[in-house]
Amino acid sequence: MIPNRQNMKMKMKKILTVLSLIVILSLFALPVFAVSSDFLEKANKFYQRNCTKDLNVIPRPTAILCYLYDKVHEQDEEIEKIKEEQRAHSEHIDDLQVSTSANLEEINALKKHRILAYGQYRGAGFTTNSNTDVPTDAKVEINCPVTCAITINYSVDTRNSQTGAHNIYTIYLDGVNQSFVNQASFAFPGQANPLALTGIVSAQAGTHTVEIYARTTAGGTLEEHTKTLTVLAIAE
Repeated sequence: MIPNRQNMKMKMKKILTVLSLIVILSLFALPVFAVSSDFLEKANKFYQRNCTKDLNVIPRPTAILCYLYDKVHEQDEEIEKIKEEQRAHSEHIDDLQVSTSANLEEINALKKHRILAYGQYRGAGFTTNSNTDVPTDAKVEINCPVTCAITINYSVDTRNSQTGAHNIYTIYLDGVNQSFVNQASFAFPGQANPLALTGIVSAQAGTHTVEIYARTTAGGTLEEHTKTLTVLAIAE
């Protein structure tokens, strides 16, 4: 039994010696490279010289160093992937910030150009044979508490009793011609023509009257059927 104990002690001493060498090499071999300014070059040369062989035929301490080198390389690759993801996230955040800024500008613009007042007229049944501007029954009064832009939209089903006649419509504000004009022509009597007339007029604070004037040509009679006048006062 004594010889067996001595053999066990010898084996334990050998194992401890090998482990000690592995630890010493792991702790000191790579730092030797690290203190050098050309550490990466030396490390690569060490790897090419020692680690490209079959690990089963190279010394175990060297195999341990090769293993450590490979694990460090894997960690570097993972770190680079994380950095790439961070860069992508940063670019996405930048895009969101730009988009948010643009949306805020649009919101501020909408707040600036808010609707101050609204008015609408709906009707039917106006006629005239005048060849000069006369007011129709399409009329809206609107109040601007501050300087505003008045937007005007008029649509009408208009007709005429005379072939080749023209029905001409104009926007007036407070009795003044605003030079927004549109007209419909007729190939035969009673032809139904849809007509749209729009305009934007800048106005001072106060109450304003929007009217649609009309006239006809060729001696015919202008006839209106359904019509709508919509007026908005928008802050400038």
